Amino acid sequence: MLTWHQPACASALRCSDLLQLDPAAGTGALGRWHTNLAGGPVIYPNRAAVDHKLLSYTTAPLRHATTITGLGRVTLNVTGISGARHGALFAYLEDVRPGGRVTYITEGELSIADRALASRRDNPSWRRLRTPRTYARADASPLPLHTPQQVTFDLLPTSVLFRAGDRIRITIAAADPDAFQLMPADGKATYKITHSATSPSYVELPVVR
Repeated sequence: MLTWHQPACASALRCSDLLQLDPAAGTGALGRWHTNLAGGPVIYPNRAAVDHKLLSYTTAPLRHATTITGLGRVTLNVTGISGARHGALFAYLEDVRPGGRVTYITEGELSIADRALASRRDNPSWRRLRTPRTYARADASPLPLHTPQQVTFDLLPTSVLFRAGDRIRITIAAADPDAFQLMPADGKATYKITHSATSPSYVELPVVR
């Protein structure tokens, strides 16, 4: 469950979930990545069925309408189990309506080899990032297996109103086969995502008050 406060669970063993790369769980053929050149309509279908194949964390129904405007950020405590040395992570911010429909809001993705963070002075204005990184070959490194790593990456900017009764969902994937090449290429990778009090995973959302 996605909560507004740090979880009380202290055991990394009990507070963790396996994420399996699913080469069939994508965002569809009419997502933002397919319409940049032709300027066609961006259409995301109901993601309820796809989310069942992935890791989803969902809040309780909102008591009040909540506006999120700006750049969110996801931090995951990740352990590579198998096939993960050259993998990727995806995070989707979604709106879950009372009737169960799941609507894509925005996303973030990162090749895990590029997880190293840069200093603030290495964040030039022409590519200003909330979470600075150089993406330089010299800074890249494979994900070590069986060793927990903190991986942080930004969500693309958005502005959205979640209505009272809606639920906010973060869904984590290891691939988007409809828009990106599989990493690794054989489509076989497993990760452990830990969300305990001592090894937290969390999302930062720019809530307008």
